Amino acid sequence: MSSNILKSAASAKTGKIFLNKRNEIGLSHEEITETLGINKDYIVAIESGNYHIFPSEFFARAYFKKYKEFLDIDASFPVLYKDSAKQKIFKRRSYSYIKTINRGTLSLITLVSIFSLSFLLIINFFLFPNNSNQINIAEFEVSSENFNSIEIQVKKNSELKKSKILLSNKLILNFSDECWIEIYENDEILETKLFFSGDIYERIIEQPFKIVVGDYEALEGSYSKKEIDFLVNANRLTKVNTIYFNDE
Repeated sequence: MSSNILKSAASAKTGKIFLNKRNEIGLSHEEITETLGINKDYIVAIESGNYHIFPSEFFARAYFKKYKEFLDIDASFPVLYKDSAKQKIFKRRSYSYIKTINRGTLSLITLVSIFSLSFLLIINFFLFPNNSNQINIAEFEVSSENFNSIEIQVKKNSELKKSKILLSNKLILNFSDECWIEIYENDEILETKLFFSGDIYERIIEQPFKIVVGDYEALEGSYSKKEIDFLVNANRLTKVNTIYFNDE
């Protein structure tokens, strides 16, 4: 099958229903586009039953449903995307952070301190037998408060590093109009959703990943505090664009 054809007898038959209903009510493609905000090429694709223009099944189903409800017809989305059942929705990654100094390290410090104290007591006993009591044992005691303060400081440093990591991998998207997006990581879908004017989407995600945008003119955003250019390599006719994020 050609890469420019994603069509079946069933999809062509369903498309004919859309075409006939639109002609019946006397609306042009341009009028449908203006009313629904759907690109003309998408309308033609649905009516012809050829869905190759859509970047994914999710986009195709969304516009199919919107057009169907507008025309008030009874039609089912044709079975064309055989691999859609294999797509998995992954939960957001959880991040773990290892403390620089853990309890095991603190226990080791305690043992070393006790050994040092014992060694000093023995040396004092043999070298200064008459003054063996002059050493103030309290001066050599390991203070649990000191360890607690070290642990608190380590915790603060760990939280600071965690905060910096989260900010460096933060994706922020701002929507000024209706827009579909899909987010992929290793060719697996993480997110598929329709957004509306005023919506804001935030996510912590590591590279590499990609975003498929349904209407790049309705979207602004940033990743790791850097502005994303949604116009690069965009399809000006369909307004669909795919943005790749790869730090390699």
